[in-house]
Amino acid sequence: MIFSLFYFVRWIIDIRRESKIHQSERIKKTIKKNEISKRNKFPITKFYNWINHWKIHPNEIFAVEYASYSRIMAYKKCPRSFEIKYLCRLKENSSRAAQIGKLTHEIIQLYTEEYRTNINKKIRKQNAIDDLLKFYERAIASDEITYPILSSEIVLYLDHFVKINRADNLKIEKIEYECNSFVGPYMLKCIIDRIDNGKKIIDYKTGNPKNARNRQLNIYAYALSSGGWEPYNLCFQFLRNGKIREWKYTKKLHDATELWLIEEIKKIEKTRRFEENRSRLCDYCHVAQYCRK
Repeated sequence: MIFSLFYFVRWIIDIRRESKIHQSERIKKTIKKNEISKRNKFPITKFYNWINHWKIHPNEIFAVEYASYSRIMAYKKCPRSFEIKYLCRLKENSSRAAQIGKLTHEIIQLYTEEYRTNINKKIRKQNAIDDLLKFYERAIASDEITYPILSSEIVLYLDHFVKINRADNLKIEKIEYECNSFVGPYMLKCIIDRIDNGKKIIDYKTGNPKNARNRQLNIYAYALSSGGWEPYNLCFQFLRNGKIREWKYTKKLHDATELWLIEEIKKIEKTRRFEENRSRLCDYCHVAQYCRK
């Protein structure tokens, strides 16, 4: 009886000891799992040191090369995207929507160059769209167009271009004009879709009108003014819905534009850690394949 009780007590002690050992192992595994989970909370690319891949320093990107609206806005939308594209010089993948816009711009450019002297007569013709589509094959042959885009996909944009412009007496001065100017010590570069007689700057937009920023054309007017204010008429032509947005470039806008440019350039020059702005738009980013490695 005594021996039975002894073995029973010993058996209970052994069970409790094994239970503690197993519990200790479970705790260790849980702690390890939590540590791994904490380490993997953010993708490793969030803290990836892209500085090792810089081809040019932030202090040089504007001082040695040039400033532009697109470069500054790339930084404001996502510093990481700016870093990968402009500092690391990695190739970006153009989206299909961007290439549709590029193709539309190219056709309009070829059309206006061909018929500049009698543009008003041509654009008022019943079959003006057919005249525009004659340049489709030449435009689609561009190396920058990599997606298969049917002519039927851009007819709406071309139709709106005709309807917006046929009512005016067009006097086109320049098409796809590359303007090089200065803001402070920095070269300022921009490519303007169209400049009409009477100091009118026109930019075609195939995307969402809500995404068009007046500051873009303010910067174009600033560049054309060569630093000194000149009164320009500015206009967005929205080829998606056939509407326009017009305003005048005033001295007040001129001074505000200069201040904004200098402030944004200085901010980028001082940046050393280019954080990503994570959002649903990351899926459409042109450099996402590098950022998400």
